[in-house]
Amino acid sequence: MNSEVKLNQLFEALKSEKTTTEISDVASWIHTAALGNATPKTNEHAIQKDTIMVDQLNGTARFYPQLDLSGWLTVRTLLTAVVSAALIGSMFVLSDNDEPVHLSEPNKVSAPVVLDTTTNSENQQSKPSSSPLFLQPNLIQPSADSSSEVPLLLALENQPAIEPFVPIPSFDFSYSDLPKTETGFWNSFEDHLQVDTTFNGITSIVLVGDKCDIAIHGNSGTDVTIKYDYHLKAKGLFSRNKDGHCKLSYEINDSVLKLYVKRSNQTYSGISTLDESSTIDMHIPEGIDVRMDSDLGDIAAEGLKGKTIKLHSSLGDITAQNCSGNFDLNTALGDISLNDVQGKITSNTDMGDITGERITITEACSLTTSLGDIDVQLTNSLTECRLDLSTSLGNVKVDRPELTEKSHDRLKIGTGKLKVIMNTSLGKIKVR
Repeated sequence: MNSEVKLNQLFEALKSEKTTTEISDVASWIHTAALGNATPKTNEHAIQKDTIMVDQLNGTARFYPQLDLSGWLTVRTLLTAVVSAALIGSMFVLSDNDEPVHLSEPNKVSAPVVLDTTTNSENQQSKPSSSPLFLQPNLIQPSADSSSEVPLLLALENQPAIEPFVPIPSFDFSYSDLPKTETGFWNSFEDHLQVDTTFNGITSIVLVGDKCDIAIHGNSGTDVTIKYDYHLKAKGLFSRNKDGHCKLSYEINDSVLKLYVKRSNQTYSGISTLDESSTIDMHIPEGIDVRMDSDLGDIAAEGLKGKTIKLHSSLGDITAQNCSGNFDLNTALGDISLNDVQGKITSNTDMGDITGERITITEACSLTTSLGDIDVQLTNSLTECRLDLSTSLGNVKVDRPELTEKSHDRLKIGTGKLKVIMNTSLGKIKVR
């Protein structure tokens, strides 16, 4: 039993030391110790701890000469297998960066591994294979007084598994809710440009033109149709480029259609007279918001039934006929004409007249001009309205079947809920 304890202590010392030698060196040491030869053939640069282990083996062999060769063969095989397992284990626990992963120590309650000290006849049945990389289970037996001891290889098997790499979560960078955007354009060629196109799914339309006469028609369909015509006639003695002087472009963003009419400045050498025309004709379904802006040109709306109708021109006349909605009409220099219009009306011209026939107001109304006359026929009764008519230089008159009244500068008539304001700085006002 003392020899078994000594061997187990030696084996524990071997286990606790860091492996620094090759398997063949360990096998040579054990074989030399068994034969009593104290000079193992190994590298002269071996670590001092390995030499101390060999001396301990030699001393043990000399102290216990009664151990036969088969017992030492078992010791050699076992030590070779332990070193092999340690080397192979260190290879398998390398990470992708070839850096060793340190495993936690086995359970602290594990007892030392006990070597089998059976006789030759008993040991022949459990002889290990020639390969030192594989061990048969009966090579390592627990001692009689340590039934709960865990063998070395079983302790290695019970180590906690290496944590797998946590996958990086994927993210969806798609933006399916973003509004759809579509663009396009047409350029003139040989002083001409004609466009006939259709758009669907439109809820609002905006037109911006630097010089363009605009005609808008309401329809009962669902598509917006656009017809544009540009034509330039030049007479005289000159030379110039005839292409790309006019461009019609569009942009659709979140069901809002924006149209742009852009003309370039004409450059030529010689003497010439130019005749240029730019007109756009649109058919717009009911319920679509409309905004038309023209720097130079007339705007005419007919049959529109929309929520908001904004018609603006810097220099041109504005006409609305047989339309309904919330109107915002404005021109810097031009007349405003309203016929058979119903809704909320805001109308202003800096220099021009405002006229209206068969106007029905549903909300507050404002008609103003800086220099011009105002002449409007209201279908509403005077009991529904609250009139506020004023002029700085002119006269004011109400000429209705139920009331006729006249003033030099201002009249306030009625107490109804519909407030009607008409004002001119220089001109006459008449309500019929």
